[in-house]
Amino acid sequence: MNTIKMTITAVLILTLTGSAALAAGDGWVTDFEAAKASAKTSGKYMLVDFTGSDWCGWCIRLKKEVFSQDHFKTEAPKNFILVELDFPRDKSKLTPKLIAQNNKLKEKYSISGYPTIFLMDAEGKVFAKTGYRAGGPEKYVEHLNSLVKGKKEFDKMIAQADKAKGLAKAKLLDKALDAMPDSVRRSRTDLVKQITELDKDNKAGLKNKYAFLADMDELTAMRPPRTRVQSEIKAFADKCLAKVAAIEKKYPVTGSDKQKLLSQKAMYTFYSGDLAGSKKILETAIAIDDKSEAARGMKRSLAFVNSRLDAEKPKKKTD
Repeated sequence: MNTIKMTITAVLILTLTGSAALAAGDGWVTDFEAAKASAKTSGKYMLVDFTGSDWCGWCIRLKKEVFSQDHFKTEAPKNFILVELDFPRDKSKLTPKLIAQNNKLKEKYSISGYPTIFLMDAEGKVFAKTGYRAGGPEKYVEHLNSLVKGKKEFDKMIAQADKAKGLAKAKLLDKALDAMPDSVRRSRTDLVKQITELDKDNKAGLKNKYAFLADMDELTAMRPPRTRVQSEIKAFADKCLAKVAAIEKKYPVTGSDKQKLLSQKAMYTFYSGDLAGSKKILETAIAIDDKSEAARGMKRSLAFVNSRLDAEKPKKKTD
C-alpha cells in the first residue's frame, strides 16, 4: 500500500514540476507539442498567442485588458489550452530551446505581425485567426466562442462532404473552406489537395480557383525592402508587378478576385513611384464593388494617394 502511495506521489510531483516547466504564467504554457497533447487528451482547442511581450504595444494592451483579467482566466480555459509563443527583445527571458521552437512555428504559420492569435485543433490546424480587440475580457471571450461555433459548423460541413464523391465532394469541401477565414484555407492544405485532385480537369473551376489563391498568397507575402533607396524599392515593385501581370494573364478573374488583384497592383504601382497610375487602378478596383471590405481599404489608400498627388502639384505664386 505504501509503495502505491509513493508511486502516486511521485507521478503527481513529476506532473506538477513538468507543468511548471511549461508555464508562461496565468495558465499559459510555452511547449507547443505538450499543448497539442493536452488538447487531444482534454478534447479542447488551442489558443496560440504569437506575441512580443516586452516591446509590442498591442500585445501588452491585450494582455493587460484581456488575458490578465479574471473573466478571461476563468472562461477561456473551458474551451482552450492557452499557448504563449513569445518573441521578446530580451532573449534571456527564453531558453535556446524555446527560441528555436518559436522561430520554427513563426515560419510554419507565416507570422508577419504581433499579436497574432490562432485558434487551432489538437493537430495544430488553424480554424480561426484574431488579434487585439477592444471591449475587455467579456467581449473577447464572446468573440472566441463565436469562432468556436464557426469551427463546429465547419466540421459538420466537412462531415457532409466526406459522404459525397467526385465533383460533388469537391464542391462541398470548397463551400466549407469558403465559409472560413483565409488562414484556414492556408493551413488546410490537405483539403485543398483533395479539391484540386477531385477537379483535376477543372470542370468545376476549382483547380484554377485554388491555383489562383496560392499565387495570390505568394504575391501578398512579398514585402518591400527596408531601405529608403528609391532604385531598390522600384526594383522590388517591378518584380511584384511582373508577378501581377503573370497572374492576370493566367487567370481571367472577375468580381472580388479581380478587385483583390487590382488592389495589389495599385500598391506596387505606388511603390514604383507612379502615383497617377496607382490612383487609376484603385478607382477601377473600387468601381467593381464599392461596398466590399476590400473597397473600404482601397478608399483609404486612394485618399492617401490623392493627398500625395496634391502635395506634388506646383503651388501658385502669390503677390
